[in-house]
Amino acid sequence: METSNTYSICATDSPTHYSYNSLHRPEILDIALVNLHHREYFLTNHNELTSDHNPIVMTISDFPITINPPAARKRINWKKFEQELSLKSPKLTTKLSSPTEIDNEVDSFTTLIQSSTEKCFYLINKPQTREPLSPDILNEGHNTRTIFR
Repeated sequence: METSNTYSICATDSPTHYSYNSLHRPEILDIALVNLHHREYFLTNHNELTSDHNPIVMTISDFPITINPPAARKRINWKKFEQELSLKSPKLTTKLSSPTEIDNEVDSFTTLIQSSTEKCFYLINKPQTREPLSPDILNEGHNTRTIFR
């Protein structure tokens, strides 16, 4: 799925058109342009007809997606992170000669970055919530607006 501004272009993962000509490859011909914020949708490719084209069914949820409140705001102490990495970074003294060796080094470095990040983050203060205004103040504001209309 590709997103641009508020619209998304979506398509099935499998081809929807199978040409009778064996020289042509199967293709995805059916796409959808959607603007469904907070709604789940699913595309289903039905390979049930004897046609060269499979019908696609788009199912749209009746209920909005529930969104969890934002997580606590984390910040990284970058100086501490840099020190942590410089102390624990592997020093490559040998040439890596196989894809397995490269993968192992990448995995090791990824783990180091993840653990260093966990050690170096801190939470910023949550925004202050204000107490609701008393009914007397709200009524006074309403009365003042009525007078000046």
